Amino acid sequence: MIRIIAENYIRTNEVDKAEILFRELVAASRKDPGCFEYRVHKDDEVPGLYVFIEEWSDRIAHQKHDESEHFKRIIPQITAMASRRARVLILHDEVMV
Repeated sequence: MIRIIAENYIRTNEVDKAEILFRELVAASRKDPGCFEYRVHKDDEVPGLYVFIEEWSDRIAHQKHDESEHFKRIIPQITAMASRRARVLILHDEVMV
């Protein structure tokens, strides 16, 4: 199992456009094989901060998602609206039980 936490910082004048893309990305990604969870959350205290939380069956499923049409089309548009570089954590199987 792989979990992804991605912090995206969007320029405040672009948030409405970004949220449309986020909804499209979430809807399409939830249909990807091996996707258990794909959500985006808005931070109420930091304007323009959106946090994606994803859960994938394995590394291959996540890689196929990264190669999907919707990911390759939408992510560059989101990146163009960013106020700073996204921070992405890729977390693999639990090490502590």
